[in-house]
Amino acid sequence: MISFLTVLILIFSPLVIAGLIASPLFKNNEVVIRRFAKSFSVLHFFYTALIIGFYTKTSSLDETVFSANWINVLGINFSFGLDELTLCLVGLTSFIFMIALILSKLNIRNKHKLYYSMMFLLETAVLGVFCARDIFMFFLFWELELIPMYFLISQWGDTNSKKSAFKFILYTFIGSLFMLVGLLLLNYYNFSESGILSGDMATIAQNSGAFPMPVLISILLLIGFGVKMPIFPLHPWLPDVHTDAVTPVSIILAAILLKLGAYGIIRFNFQMLPDAFVIIAPFLCILALINIIYGGILAYSQTDIKRIIAYSSISNMGLILLGICALNNVGMTGGIFHIVGHALIVTGLFTVAGIIYLRTKTRDMTALCGLAKHMPVLFGFATIIVFAGAGLPAFAGFIGELLSIMGLLISDYLLWIKIIAVISITIMIWATCYLLKFLHNTFYTRENSENCLVFDKIRDITRHEFLILFLITVVLLGLGLYPDSLISFIKDGTIFETLKHCNF
Repeated sequence: MISFLTVLILIFSPLVIAGLIASPLFKNNEVVIRRFAKSFSVLHFFYTALIIGFYTKTSSLDETVFSANWINVLGINFSFGLDELTLCLVGLTSFIFMIALILSKLNIRNKHKLYYSMMFLLETAVLGVFCARDIFMFFLFWELELIPMYFLISQWGDTNSKKSAFKFILYTFIGSLFMLVGLLLLNYYNFSESGILSGDMATIAQNSGAFPMPVLISILLLIGFGVKMPIFPLHPWLPDVHTDAVTPVSIILAAILLKLGAYGIIRFNFQMLPDAFVIIAPFLCILALINIIYGGILAYSQTDIKRIIAYSSISNMGLILLGICALNNVGMTGGIFHIVGHALIVTGLFTVAGIIYLRTKTRDMTALCGLAKHMPVLFGFATIIVFAGAGLPAFAGFIGELLSIMGLLISDYLLWIKIIAVISITIMIWATCYLLKFLHNTFYTRENSENCLVFDKIRDITRHEFLILFLITVVLLGLGLYPDSLISFIKDGTIFETLKHCNF
């Protein structure tokens, strides 16, 4: 069995590094800070991989691997645990943060101590959300994430970044207020049922079947998670934040932070309040379909390449939500798989967009022409990642989309859900359209076209950029060609136990 030291080191070692970098003990030397941060992120990823490997080999891991009293009178514990879903998302988080920190060399030119300390503080907050096994500990880390994100968006973004950072904080904070009310109701009704004050997720899940007003509680929680995901109409903050944030921060936001909302829906709405989720799921399917249609149409109409990626994320979050709402093993597997697949795809797309902006100082597709001739290596990687984003077979994106849609098609709890699945398949053609439009207009348009900028000398990608794009494409291909490597890992998790014991 994994020692409690493992989960504590996993979560809090980035926090220790953040404090070390921010302290006077660490000199304000750009090269030293950057190399130290990059080296630690690589070590943290390998450490995470060892934990996952150990679990895969032994298959003997307790749900809660560390627990200590914190506010005993209220039954709030300093409690963390690991299961299949948590380990999957923890591994993804560590990998994406490693990619973002490697990429930071080319994007961050000032305030290095603040930047890298905020990045590691954010990593601890995200890992704490995924590993928390007490509802109030979950909320603590959920709110902690706001502090580093505000600075990361506002201090290193574009001219409107401070306004976008404020919008992000405002939307998330308002959503968190609704979520807090839902968590307090969960705690109260658990106390009224058991006579014991406890924030333990497993204990609350066992008693939740007798709770009054489960649908109201589920909706309150859903508002908080829906803002983060985001679910229409709680999405207006996303495009501006993506556009104004610096590339590594955009990557973290799209690949990891949006997935916090999906994780919250799975862990709370589905696993802790399953009977209420059965009632809400059909309505969520409609909102998910709106996400897919709305995000796809607006992505196609954009000229800023970062806004294209931002709206495509809204569309893909709808697809993940459809998989979750299928309420069967196939759909849930597809939703979780697409969480990973989309994270890798959007990381690649934002990396390509960031490289283009560094070279040309513009993200406007109407001004970008003939880049394939000047940057053939980048064009090759961009083509692969675009094909992956369009759901081409042999890539991870295809597997997640296929399983999510199939989950809806084989679902038998409502007939019209199958209609939504068919419509979703048709609308997903938009993903191919806007991604191919991005690829064609950026790399293929003739240089003598109107409004095109003339580029005499543009350097192709550096070794750092090549390494990042190579890692992303390898993992996308690996998961696409051998999806069972992930599916077999997550299929026996506690989430799927909920499906077995509930009457859907």
